[in-house]
Amino acid sequence: MKKKNKQRITVIIILVLFGISPIAFIGTGIYGGGQQQVKLLESFVNNGKINDLTKGAYIQGGYTFLTYDPDTVGFDLEQYMDSLPSQTQTIDGQTQLVVEKTLGSNERVTITNINVYEEIENVTREHVFESLCNSLLITPLECGLNSLNITR
Repeated sequence: MKKKNKQRITVIIILVLFGISPIAFIGTGIYGGGQQQVKLLESFVNNGKINDLTKGAYIQGGYTFLTYDPDTVGFDLEQYMDSLPSQTQTIDGQTQLVVEKTLGSNERVTITNINVYEEIENVTREHVFESLCNSLLITPLECGLNSLNITR
């Protein structure tokens, strides 16, 4: 093959590759598949499992997760645990707890944050509250008052 023909073929191949590259990039963006995305939570009490990527991002941001299956606790305890995000706010009013209800999973009650993974064996109001007080990154005022037996 002549040198001139080799150069033409090389140029054509390079142009085809450069032409296909943007099309492939756009295609993977549109049809990128089932990649999970970090989603903002609509509420600090969630019915259903939160995707792992979102949960990880919130944990990295300093949030603590209380996960439980409502089928394994009574109605009163469920109502209590659903109220905990507002009860465990920091002194300046920042919510630091996300409640995740994993319906039908029969999971144990767990507390998870960047420093802690704890399964609560004896699920009572007192044990849940005490475990949260020991696990939250910023101890809420409510925990300090409780240790002095001033409230509750």
